[in-house]
Amino acid sequence: MTVSHIKFNRTKFYEPSNTLMCNFTAFVKDDSELNTNGEIDKYKWFEKEEARKNILPDSLASIFLNSYLDE
Repeated sequence: MTVSHIKFNRTKFYEPSNTLMCNFTAFVKDDSELNTNGEIDKYKWFEKEEARKNILPDSLASIFLNSYLDE
């Protein structure tokens, strides 16, 4: 996809794998260019509040998502 700009969100240390996770948001002009590969089983687009309700609670992904949405 063609990215118009990227925004740094935050970092979080993930102890189980001793990894510093860096989270960014990429803004695209047109999602029709999305081509998935073998790493993605399925995907679905969500509205912001719908994403909050559907993400795994207390997960690293939820920390990043909620931090972004709370800004």
